[in-house]
Amino acid sequence: MALNGDIKRKIISVLDRIFPEFPTVFSDCFGKTAMHLIGKYPSPEELSSLSLSKLEKTIKKLSKRGISKNKIQELRRLANNSVGIKTGIDSLKVELDILLARLKMCQNQVKDLEEKISELLKSFPNHIFSIPGIGQSTEAAILAEIGDINNFKSSIKLIAFAGLDPKLKESGRYQGRTPISKRGSKYLRNAIWQSSMVGARANPMFKKIYQGKRNKGKSHRYAVTATANKMTKVIYSVLKNNRTFKEQIV
Repeated sequence: MALNGDIKRKIISVLDRIFPEFPTVFSDCFGKTAMHLIGKYPSPEELSSLSLSKLEKTIKKLSKRGISKNKIQELRRLANNSVGIKTGIDSLKVELDILLARLKMCQNQVKDLEEKISELLKSFPNHIFSIPGIGQSTEAAILAEIGDINNFKSSIKLIAFAGLDPKLKESGRYQGRTPISKRGSKYLRNAIWQSSMVGARANPMFKKIYQGKRNKGKSHRYAVTATANKMTKVIYSVLKNNRTFKEQIV
């Protein structure tokens, strides 16, 4: 979600002022362990006040894999020598608390929404979920945007509705083609695009299309577009014939 990403960027911005070294220790600042430490010990002074054994026990409780003792020692060393600001830190800690609360609320809302979507999807034929690369969220977006597949007389019509059809580009005496027109439903186009990138890694048919374009010197974007075009045809066939991906040749 865009809101989720915006909140995370603001949290990083505050951390850059309070404890800029913190992200260098954690590959994911928004993982369970990092989020707990940020929330409970937001300033370098508070974190460095913990003994090494206390910090190790805290992290061990939060993470199954934990982090190495060397990294924990490095975290304490960075906290002791942080170049984070010292003045006005109380107001920044309040801002950080608010942002962390907003992020948690947003994450809970996303979780609730995903559960509701999962329940709603049970009342629909689950055939497109059988297509490699399509997950629950993209399945929901695709079904919602397409509606009744019988409204589309052919897969070409569906491709056009998704804005994945080629667009003619003219400039003076030159005529060429840009990858896609971007007409129609951007939500459908984005869902198919995301699914196609996953499908190109997970399924031999989609991978062959993607890699074939790349081998010809085409860009990643061009190759994904070609894969998305094929996936749209597959989606149309699966919905039109009311069969799973594995039950038919598409």
